[in-house]
Amino acid sequence: MTTLLPTTTAGSLPKPAWLAQPETLWSPWRLEGDDLTTGKQDALRLAVDDQRQAGIDIVGDGEQTRQHFVTTFIEHLDGVDFEQRETVRIRNRYDASVPTVVANDWGIATLERAAQGLTAKTAVHICYGYGIKANTDWKKTLGSEWRQYEQTFPNLQASTIDIVSLECQNSRVPMDLIELIRGKTVMVGAIDVATDRVETPEEVADTLRNALRFVDADKLYPATNCGMAPLSRGVAQGKLHALAAGAAIVRAEVSA
Repeated sequence: MTTLLPTTTAGSLPKPAWLAQPETLWSPWRLEGDDLTTGKQDALRLAVDDQRQAGIDIVGDGEQTRQHFVTTFIEHLDGVDFEQRETVRIRNRYDASVPTVVANDWGIATLERAAQGLTAKTAVHICYGYGIKANTDWKKTLGSEWRQYEQTFPNLQASTIDIVSLECQNSRVPMDLIELIRGKTVMVGAIDVATDRVETPEEVADTLRNALRFVDADKLYPATNCGMAPLSRGVAQGKLHALAAGAAIVRAEVSA
């Protein structure tokens, strides 16, 4: 039987302290060789178990086997040179050493090419960044409404991508923008990854109720705003439990 409002996560979960430094992005591995290979698999099993115990319906690997959600991927791409790095500005906030991109190919066509041939449902995540200080400071400059999604949604609506993952909890994104992707399945971020405070189930439920005004119940997946790698494992576990409990409240209301 298909689960209504199936819960899931958007990306990473905290890594065990014996695998990598906790609460840190780009954290170097603490193991090497065969020990690292085994450690990654052990961490993966823990991440899956944490999700299952919390009542998450669609579990992921929590990105336990890769160091970072961007660099681990692009290291294997042609046209990206990690030996010749350049310094650029990120949103005018700080300097960053980045690889040189040899060729540009952006947009929906690139997304669809990446998903070409996949038999599973495809999803794209659009968020406002992890809960690190540089990102939270940047968010403060965006004003009372975050309307950046408005520029992207029409293109996604016309794409073949099945699922769109959004940041909705404690964000300033007008919820009615979801109307622009009506018909798509929407992962509604109902857990704020930028704070250690664990949401109550009712707070999660309120976010989902608001989203249900603009997305059909059979196309709504309650989720986290983004990955939770920078959080402690205890906080992340609490948030997973709150997500499952809040979704259960709304599931019962919709099914009544």
